[in-house]
Amino acid sequence: MKKVKKKPGSLFDFIRKSIAFLIISIFSAAVCNGQAGSVTGLNLINPTTNLKIKALVSGEVLNLAALPGRKLNIQAVTNPATVGSVVFNLSGQETLVRTDNIGPHYALQGDKAGDYFSWTPTVGSYTLKVQCFAEPDGKGIAGAAVTFTFKVTDLPSTSQFNLNLASTGSGVVTKSPNQAAYASGTKVLLTASPDPGAQFTGWQGDASGTTNPLTVTMDGHKNISATFVQPEPGTIIPYGAIWKYHDKGTDQGSAWTGLSFNDGSWTSGRAKFGYGIKDAATLIGYGPVSSNKYITTYFRKSISITDKDQYASFSGSVKRDDGVRIFINGVEVYRNNLPGGAINYKTLASGATDGSTAHNFTINKTAFVNGNNVIAVEIHQNGATSADMAFDLKLVGKPIKITRGPYLQMGNQSGVTVRWRTNGPTDSRIEVGTVYGTYSLSASNPTVTTEHEVRINGLKTNTKYYYRLGSTKNVLQGDKNNFFKTAPSAETTGKIRIAVFGDCGMDYKGSQAATLNSYLTHTGQNPAELMLLLGDNAYDDGTDAEYQANFFNPYGSTILKNHIIFPTPGNHDYGNQASRTDPYYKIFSMPTAGECGGVPSGTEAFYSYDWGNIHFISLDSYGTEKPGNTRLYDTLGVQVNWLKKDLAANKKKWVIAFWHHPPYSMGTHNSDTEDQMFKIRQNFLRILERGGVDLVLCGHSHSYERSYLLNKHYGWEKSFSKSAHAKSTSSGKYDGSNNSCPYVTVTGAKNHGTVYTIAGSAGGADGKVASAWPHNAMPFSFNRGGMLYLEVTDNRLDAKFLNQDGKIADQYTIMQNVNKTSTKTVASNTPVQLSASWQGSYKWSTGATSKSITVNATRDTTFKVTDSNNCLTDVFKIKVTSPAKVVNVAEDNSVTRIDNQLKPASELPRIFPSHMQKGTSISIEADPAEEMNIMITNSNGMLVQSATIVGSTTIDTSNLAAGIYFVQVIGKDRTKAQKVLITN
Repeated sequence: MKKVKKKPGSLFDFIRKSIAFLIISIFSAAVCNGQAGSVTGLNLINPTTNLKIKALVSGEVLNLAALPGRKLNIQAVTNPATVGSVVFNLSGQETLVRTDNIGPHYALQGDKAGDYFSWTPTVGSYTLKVQCFAEPDGKGIAGAAVTFTFKVTDLPSTSQFNLNLASTGSGVVTKSPNQAAYASGTKVLLTASPDPGAQFTGWQGDASGTTNPLTVTMDGHKNISATFVQPEPGTIIPYGAIWKYHDKGTDQGSAWTGLSFNDGSWTSGRAKFGYGIKDAATLIGYGPVSSNKYITTYFRKSISITDKDQYASFSGSVKRDDGVRIFINGVEVYRNNLPGGAINYKTLASGATDGSTAHNFTINKTAFVNGNNVIAVEIHQNGATSADMAFDLKLVGKPIKITRGPYLQMGNQSGVTVRWRTNGPTDSRIEVGTVYGTYSLSASNPTVTTEHEVRINGLKTNTKYYYRLGSTKNVLQGDKNNFFKTAPSAETTGKIRIAVFGDCGMDYKGSQAATLNSYLTHTGQNPAELMLLLGDNAYDDGTDAEYQANFFNPYGSTILKNHIIFPTPGNHDYGNQASRTDPYYKIFSMPTAGECGGVPSGTEAFYSYDWGNIHFISLDSYGTEKPGNTRLYDTLGVQVNWLKKDLAANKKKWVIAFWHHPPYSMGTHNSDTEDQMFKIRQNFLRILERGGVDLVLCGHSHSYERSYLLNKHYGWEKSFSKSAHAKSTSSGKYDGSNNSCPYVTVTGAKNHGTVYTIAGSAGGADGKVASAWPHNAMPFSFNRGGMLYLEVTDNRLDAKFLNQDGKIADQYTIMQNVNKTSTKTVASNTPVQLSASWQGSYKWSTGATSKSITVNATRDTTFKVTDSNNCLTDVFKIKVTSPAKVVNVAEDNSVTRIDNQLKPASELPRIFPSHMQKGTSISIEADPAEEMNIMITNSNGMLVQSATIVGSTTIDTSNLAAGIYFVQVIGKDRTKAQKVLITN
């Protein structure tokens, strides 16, 4: 037929509907560019009328039975409308290559005059490649090829459609009738059935809304999915629940809201209820006249609550159109979009609203009873002509849960206090045991509260306990990280570990978490028992909310569960107001009556306690005391008078004092210019130093600063003198580096020297320091976030500054009561145990490397022990009360007596015997007034043992192999060598 101009029309619509099986998908859709123009698409053409049936996309199925006259043609649409030529390349069931030079209607089938030909293709699959060119006959510049695929079928004209069902979540979807395919127009009922505990929330794909069951009409292939969700924990009534309802427009009075009302005649249905809305699962009647609808519809639902005390509260969420009034067991608990005052069944809602928005409300658990409860709801329209109405409701019981803690307080040798907060009031109970999962001891507090505090006593000293906590009805929390250790006895020589966090209530660029992780990584499976807080535990004002966000949230899941906290307040804990009414004093429990050792203070602002052989003192450097509104630097004030008594009463080996404001700092605060800091230094420090305080810990400056072993430096920074104010100018690092020996003090001695440490950067160091940084008395300083970790073992204290990068940036060691010289008088050949006075490494004059050795002196003898860094030396002088008898083992193994008197000094040293069995000691007699060196070499000249002695000694040969050895004793003015044979 002659090509004519395209006509719009209804014929296209008719034909489009008749070929509903045509499904086309594009495999590739490139575009011809350049002078050749571009192919922008393909059209399916009715060759009888030359009219466009539809645009084609790749992958379609063309059903000949549905096409007019079972014929078709395909047109290429170009941009611009005319190009040089279009080349069609058809492959598949049939093949054809055609070039059409006449536009704009370029045809797959046609002649050179521009006529369309009718084409009835063979059933099968095809690929059509179309390409435009700048010149006729497929010449010149070519655009990119566009490829389409399609399939030709010849099926009866009666359409059959597939219905594919799927589900997301826990539930199934069924269809009725259940068939593989459906004739056009078939109605199919879909039912979404959630699994127990799950909830159907809606349809997706070729259906929408929440109507369930849903009827769909098959007018094409359909893919429909149902979504199911698990309701939030504690859900009592989910959306889409079954309710009883009354939609007859009659006045139900007030009895209908109560437990005893008989709703047996009411209708049951599934929410969402309503009319005039798309997602109604149950249609509600509104009366016989649409212009005079019923105003009020009533709903009731019974629920059973086994124990309402397992919930903190109940939350509701209601979708209502228009106004709503809700009752629990006959008592109104919520009203929305209704006027105040009395309500009846003709009361109109305050305004028109939608029924899709959820409105949330809270119900006190006192509204419910254990057992059966009734929720009653009335929905009011805002007018008799309202076009729609809606109701759905969700009720969730909010379970009792811990919202703060647990955290540990006031630990001592036999007890500990556990605190926590819950979202609803209950009584309190803790259970403890030495094996995780087995809790043989318990303590309870009957007070119903959200702020829980329980103390358990009767525990074993120096013992690790696991614990769990909750109420007398429910355990709320208790895992392997819930543990604590009771305090050791005062005589302990075991290791005590202490974590010190200063100004931890801020977080500068992630330093808070980085510092915590650095500490946790360093300590691993051996964390500290105690956690000292140096103040400013919550920024900026120490409010309860700031404590939650900046202290309990960052630390609550880790160290607060297993470190016993002993805090001190800072200015931010006070909100920079010195009165003691702040949350700090409500959040923490401090020993005020000497429960944990020390002299009772009678206040939580300052207190003391003992842990093993350590006496701790927590002071308040910011608050004021009455009478007189005195502060820490007022030396006649209440706090200082108590402190003097506490120091005088202390019998512990170590004294560690901690408070917030440091006496020396050039970090973020300047101790020369800030009032509290220099007053504490000028007025207060001499009291501590006279009291024998070993270590002072402070915060406030967001940095790490550490002093020498100081004494009597109370002036400005420039007045500091090493010779006048430093008991030792060592670095104290005790790591073998130059000038790094530990600080040495004497327990309880006045003014023995104190190390001052600022560890105020647990929340970060912001880089701002005073111009005089570092302070002359605090040379070991680092402007980096971190915390201080202490280990105390008997008379040795080791401190490490763990920075936020996981490195030990500084360390120091203090030793007490070392470098001893002692004299012991014993009978001849009596075993005597000698022990070094420190914890660490050992080099004895006998060659031994253990902390203790046992010697059998036959003459007056001096033994020496040093540490591996040659920092510490103990000297032991053994005085023998009777003359020594030297035993020699002869070659025939008989025992013979030789000299019974120590030889004159002129004949010393003496080495004997020269021939012995392995295990027999080599005896050396030496001048007790002279230090001599012993060297033992083997027959190859290799040194196998050496020692330094003063006086006589013996050398054990048990560890020497049989053979010949040379023993040399070398003194200042004399040397003796002896060849020794050791046999098996």
